[in-house]
Amino acid sequence: MPPAFRLFRFFERVADGRRLFLLGRRGRGREHQGRHGQRVRWLEQGEAQNGVDSRSGILQTAKELVESPFPLRNQTWKETFCSWTRRIPIPDRPAVPLSGLYAPTVVERISGSVVRAVIEGQPVSFFVTTELDTIMGQNAYGYFYEIEELAIIARHFRPGSIMLDVGANIGNHTIYAAKFLGARRIICIEPNPEAIMILRINVDLNQLHEQVDMRYLGLGLSDSPGAAVIARTIAMNLGGVELASQTGGSIRLFAGDELLQGQPIDFIKIDVEGMELAVLKGLERTIAECRPGIFVEVDNAHAPAFHALVQHLGYAVVDRFNRYGTMENFMLVPSEVNAIITPKAPRSS
Repeated sequence: MPPAFRLFRFFERVADGRRLFLLGRRGRGREHQGRHGQRVRWLEQGEAQNGVDSRSGILQTAKELVESPFPLRNQTWKETFCSWTRRIPIPDRPAVPLSGLYAPTVVERISGSVVRAVIEGQPVSFFVTTELDTIMGQNAYGYFYEIEELAIIARHFRPGSIMLDVGANIGNHTIYAAKFLGARRIICIEPNPEAIMILRINVDLNQLHEQVDMRYLGLGLSDSPGAAVIARTIAMNLGGVELASQTGGSIRLFAGDELLQGQPIDFIKIDVEGMELAVLKGLERTIAECRPGIFVEVDNAHAPAFHALVQHLGYAVVDRFNRYGTMENFMLVPSEVNAIITPKAPRSS
């Protein structure tokens, strides 16, 4: 068994702009003090054993020099390196292909904390970038956000359902439905790039890739195709983003029926900061064909039009919850299902 070698990366710049790093190991022989305090010992010529596969991270020759995708700095480094390795010239290309092991990659570093909790016997992880955010402030202490609303959803959610989460934000409701309600599949719609970043991390942390469909992230729903921009944000509330239609806007809008193309849907959750009527109208065909349960947040200013649309769709309000005063959450079920459910009469607006 050949000796294992320790890999060190030097994030430096050579004069011709090529990105390079070295492989070496600790041990006997000449040593070099690395810029981060590590002691790097380079092998003498001929010291490495023959037949060692370079792709495994073990040296085959005394030194290997390969391309790296990492940021580069010191312009004089090439000359300095040559003074350390007088007998080994810097090659234009790696002598041995590394089969993609060190191929250029896109690296994104995101500052935040991973919060791990056990809720009702289930391990749950949340990624939190700030405790001051309305939603992440709850996640930071191991709680789901809007537990009263989640309880309403739970009462009307059938295990094995396919859920459409419109306004998925950072994934609070998506994670809950996947881990606690037995959702078979959750289709997430979310246009806010900052929220999408955290949503993806939360899906990764909770290993929900088999359940969560993220193909439509970055898009928005409306009653017709178009484009939009983020028109308003609320400080410390990623869920407070409002869209405004704008020709040539960076966010593409679709009617839900056209986007889903007949995919079966059993439950719809909508939280879109004032666009709920347009989203519902764009889903009329899906609603008519699938008759899903619908949990929707409605701006108080839209209440009369909303109740008229509910009647037009053949639905009834069976539960509701007002958290913020300016908007209210409604649980809707098809009128034919409501025949065995006593609905709560809407309050006067």
